[in-house]
Order: sequence, then structure tokens, then C-alpha cells
Amino acid sequence: MTGGLARIGRAIAERLAADGAIVAVHYGHDESAAQETVARIEGVGGRAFAVHAELGVDGDVDTLFTGLERGLAGRPLDILVTTPRLSRPGRWRRTPRSSFDRLFAVTSRRRTSSPSGRSRCCATAAGSSP
Repeated sequence: MTGGLARIGRAIAERLAADGAIVAVHYGHDESAAQETVARIEGVGGRAFAVHAELGVDGDVDTLFTGLERGLAGRPLDILVTTPRLSRPGRWRRTPRSSFDRLFAVTSRRRTSSPSGRSRCCATAAGSSP
């Protein structure tokens, strides 16, 4: 699950775990928030693990799925949820260009003509190429 660190994404992760799913909590920069989500899930008897991968850069999806395979230990990936929070609350006019570039790289298209990190995650989970 990308975006399981706070708010709606965390609520989805917690609900999936309550329903019996093993939840992989992806993070790019905020390991402590990922570990907090994992701890919250495990604290109520669920199963979860954190996976680090910086989406929007070369090799990102391979890194993510290597971590998933390791954490799932041979179990299949059944559900992929992508709810990344890439922007911070506030006024859009004050948002630096680098934040817009990152948002675009992960959710829409990378800086080249290749598909976005989100679409590549979905295609990889489905067993095909984007």
C-alpha cells in the first residue's frame, strides 16, 4: 500500500489488516510514520511490515516489489492500494516547483516519456508491463 502513513491511507491499511490482510506499508522518506502504522496494526493483532522505495526515480518499482516479495515470504500479492500523499496541506501558490515535479513524477508521468510510478506499480502487480 502506498500512502498508508496518515489519514485516509492509514485508515485503509488498518481496515485491511483488521479484515485479515498482511499489509505492506510503503514509504519514500518517512520511515517513522510507516513504522507507526505498522505498530498500530500489530498492536491490535494485525500483520504488517514497512517497505522503502522512492517512487518517481529509476528502479523504484523494482525496489518496491523486491521489498514486497521479501516481506510476503512467498505469499501472493492480492490487493494493491495506491494513495500517496505527496503534497502538504497549504496554499498551492506557496508550493515550490520541486513539489509539483515530484507529484507529477509519481502520479502522472515521469520526467521522461515512461509511465508514472503509480501506473508501473499497478502493471507490475498485475504481471504485465506498463
